[in-house]
Amino acid sequence: MTEYNKIAEGEFTCNGAAQFINLPFLPNSFEMWNITEWAVNTNNLVKYAFGRPQAAAGTAYATISNGTANNNVTLTSGGFSFIQAGTYQYGPTLTITGITQATAAVVTTSTNHNLQTGDAVLIYGTTGMLQIAGEVYTATVLSATTFSIPVNSSGFAAAATAGFAKKLLYPDLYIPYRCGITAIGLGTTTTITTAVNHGFVVGQEVYIQIPMVSTTAWGTTQLDTFKYNTANVVPQQAYVTSVPAANQIVVNVNSTGFTAFAYPTSAQAAAGMNFAAVYGIGDQNFGPTGPPPFAAPIVIPGAFYANTRQGVLIGLGNGTQIMMATNDVIRWRAVYPDLIKTS
Repeated sequence: MTEYNKIAEGEFTCNGAAQFINLPFLPNSFEMWNITEWAVNTNNLVKYAFGRPQAAAGTAYATISNGTANNNVTLTSGGFSFIQAGTYQYGPTLTITGITQATAAVVTTSTNHNLQTGDAVLIYGTTGMLQIAGEVYTATVLSATTFSIPVNSSGFAAAATAGFAKKLLYPDLYIPYRCGITAIGLGTTTTITTAVNHGFVVGQEVYIQIPMVSTTAWGTTQLDTFKYNTANVVPQQAYVTSVPAANQIVVNVNSTGFTAFAYPTSAQAAAGMNFAAVYGIGDQNFGPTGPPPFAAPIVIPGAFYANTRQGVLIGLGNGTQIMMATNDVIRWRAVYPDLIKTS
């Protein structure tokens, strides 16, 4: 029966963050060995750990060193989480107590947000700053209760005083991404800053949507891909020529003389609006445009394809018992046997 066993294994170096192991199957068991720490008697550092999908998320059955001897422990958080995701999933709701007016708006939460820099976060239900509510942003963590987002809100009429946020757990379930636009630099080429880290590559064709909320809202409507039959507006065909940052692309559009990019006001947003956004043009013609919030269906030459994910998330431990530290070399193995007996 061994021809039906499913086994995957690999190795990585810890970068100081939790590590997701993407697998072609959902394993029945998962093991890891900390090669770097195997012969080191570091206090409370995991040397070996085992997990199974029937256990609660974050559980790991581990062997640690207490400095002089090896002990077996059960971690109930920061261990292994077995994940099978086909639709967008969110973390717990965070209450926002304020969003500042700043070149990079700072979001404050009422409790520890437990985010890491680079996480995708949905912000919604704001009191004030309605023009940013309902979009997903990449967070830069500043403290346990604050993080910034790539929005220059310094020119907004007022700060936000309340709202809600949720971590988007798997932002890449549908690719290429749809990314909200937070800034546009004009010139012989055009630099687009995105709300969430984009994943675009040089040479990729992109579709740009700049909604016309009013004659002045958003601005740079000349950049919209499908502005046909409009005076002094040429439909744009844009390709990525460089990627200066994880949330920036440069496209081959000469935007010299275009109207400056600008957010609508909070009052305009209250009346209803769509976000300015840039979409990757894919190779299939179905699927939503992610990460959310989803745009209305748009017929474009190619669209998006599902990137459902399954596998195991290796956490960093519970704060006392450490699964892995920066630069630790981790060996892992995932197994789904052809025979599973539960009794």
